[in-house]
Amino acid sequence: MSIALPYLIGSYIDVLVRNQSGQEIIEFTKKILFVSVLNIISSFLVSYLYVKIQTKAMVNLNFDILNHVIKLPVLYLKDTDNVYLTQRINADSNTVISFVLRNFLEILTNALSIIFLIYIYKY
Repeated sequence: MSIALPYLIGSYIDVLVRNQSGQEIIEFTKKILFVSVLNIISSFLVSYLYVKIQTKAMVNLNFDILNHVIKLPVLYLKDTDNVYLTQRINADSNTVISFVLRNFLEILTNALSIIFLIYIYKY
């Protein structure tokens, strides 16, 4: 929604400069208010879903990797510190999951913003 708001504010300023009717100014004010509220709600939902999905994905990835490590031969891990290995798996899993989710949610949010902007532009 952050893409739509600057466009609406620019259009609002154009309406104010052209001295349009009070009804048109009220309509643009309602659109800006609606987009702002929608932006706040979508930001909250994106943050909530991000944390929830990140936690679940990280736990699943850690579980899968640790199951793989358990199946490795004992001699392969003989010289490795178990605490270091576990911390490294957690940190790397968190980094990978965060990168993928951040980019995916940003792409999804921007795509929805463009669709919403097209909808507002047409109506």
